[in-house]
Amino acid sequence: MKEIIKIVLIVMIILIFSLLHLDIRKVQIVRILDVFFLGPLKIYVSIIPTNIPILIKLIMFISGIGTIKFNGSNLLKNPLK
Repeated sequence: MKEIIKIVLIVMIILIFSLLHLDIRKVQIVRILDVFFLGPLKIYVSIIPTNIPILIKLIMFISGIGTIKFNGSNLLKNPLK
């Protein structure tokens, strides 16, 4: 699991630096990261077998779905530039 988190963090850093060179508002960069990394990471953490209490896993799962839905819909409503 630690390796996956390291890979996700590296990809996020690369994506942030590559998006900063584009003419995209910073708010949209955060939405892109939320939709493609933070939301899926929350869902992944909620479904892997760990000693995390089931209530926390449920909150993480619902929060991940909500993050993807909310930020994804806002990203689609507002153009990237």
